[in-house]
Amino acid sequence: MRIAFVLQGIGASAAALLCISRILQRHPQLLHSPQPFHPLFKTRRIAHRGGNIKHPENTLAAFETALAVVDMIELDIWLTRDGHVAVLHDGTFSRVCGGAEGHVHDVDYCALPRVAPAGNGGSGTHAIPLLADVLDLVARLGKAALIEVKSGSTRVELLLQQVYEMVSARGLGRQCLWFSLDSAINDAMHRFSDRCVSANMPALPTVSSATHVMLILLAHLTGVLPFLPMRRRFVLGITAMPAFAFKGDGPVPFANVLPLPRRLLVLAASRFFGEGGLLYDPSLCAHMRARGVPIWCLGISASDGGTTLRMGLRCGMTAAISDDPEWLGTVPDDSFARLR
Repeated sequence: MRIAFVLQGIGASAAALLCISRILQRHPQLLHSPQPFHPLFKTRRIAHRGGNIKHPENTLAAFETALAVVDMIELDIWLTRDGHVAVLHDGTFSRVCGGAEGHVHDVDYCALPRVAPAGNGGSGTHAIPLLADVLDLVARLGKAALIEVKSGSTRVELLLQQVYEMVSARGLGRQCLWFSLDSAINDAMHRFSDRCVSANMPALPTVSSATHVMLILLAHLTGVLPFLPMRRRFVLGITAMPAFAFKGDGPVPFANVLPLPRRLLVLAASRFFGEGGLLYDPSLCAHMRARGVPIWCLGISASDGGTTLRMGLRCGMTAAISDDPEWLGTVPDDSFARLR
């Protein structure tokens, strides 16, 4: 009898918590204040690596062309051997520098190879730019930058200090965000921001790391997300991956950390990241927007028949990140969701 009474109490408590969770899911303002607004949260269009249609990615030519039609550029940075902050995606040179060997960590800036045209229709090679030069361009045009510190970066504290000083020296503290898909680097950014706040200095907002995104999704699926506080100013960044992207021999998300057969990985990736996947649940995105968190979708493409754009718009993205900035400029403003 006593066991039955206890079970009834547990059941009633669980039902009550579920009911409260659903109410807070739709009306989080009953428990939480929205995170502080930041001007960059109004961003709609972001050029991924500056785009790669007219010019090679992550070059000054690509960035200048992109900033004529979008609000913000996304770029990737590494520290060279002699301590310069260089803009390059892979770290190694082979893919974009015509097969050149080596890693940016092991080379002085003056000895870096040049970026090849890479079949984009342009001509001539391009220098791997310095972050300082890209920020000068951003400041001159009055636009914004999303700076990614690449996974595998070394001397992270030195790199973060240099980035922050460059941004501050140009008065771009309200025009730049930084992030890393590497949770350890993102944690280092949070510690850096805490020191800035303690010293009454402005802190740069971040975009969620891959681990942060998965924790948010897990909290949503288990119903506990409406109860959790969000203490940091951040953007929820998700990647649009249509199911067809997992066919054939292409890479599958988390294949390097989940020791599962490829067939199971493809199934899981499609369930989480494919069209209609759990990560694109409109109720999750609506809840985050109601709490003042923008939803930025990477991978929005003009070449997939509208699949990724449809994925982003259905889930309620507030900004799109694309390799084709000119096409992205044609997407109407009223297509994007707004923060509540």
